[in-house]
Amino acid sequence: MATPHELLPLLARIFHIAMASTENGPALSAADAQTASNDDMMILVVDDHPINRRLLADQLGSLGYQCVTANDGVDALNVLSKQHIDIVLSDVNMPNMDGYRLTQRIRQLGLTLPVIGVTANALAEEKQRCLESGMDSCLSKPVTLDIIKQTLTVYAARVRKGRE
Repeated sequence: MATPHELLPLLARIFHIAMASTENGPALSAADAQTASNDDMMILVVDDHPINRRLLADQLGSLGYQCVTANDGVDALNVLSKQHIDIVLSDVNMPNMDGYRLTQRIRQLGLTLPVIGVTANALAEEKQRCLESGMDSCLSKPVTLDIIKQTLTVYAARVRKGRE
């Protein structure tokens, strides 16, 4: 079992091993090449745990997305008031303002951008609660790079279509 001071290096090693295995995969198809150009998308990552926030931001960066982070829902609303965001990727259970309340506030403000919840609870009731709060989707932890890629490909395409 890793001690707290070993946790970040351990997670970094795991993350880099996972990344290395995808880099040695087959060449990109035309469809993959299209999704590899994601620098037009700004994603807000909201998580109260610094390690989770950093790992998600690093994963998004590896997929070519622009990324900004927030510590909780209150911080996220501040970011949204000052900066253009295309997609929100938010932890569900956080202090100060959780992901449910954040999503409700986003919708009350008239913002229609995709909000994707991330939860440690894989129960169907939790996912239903996410959708009822106004989220577009809900992912269960641990979230793999492949799941992030698949999910964001769908929502980034919707955002791009809305720009036309």
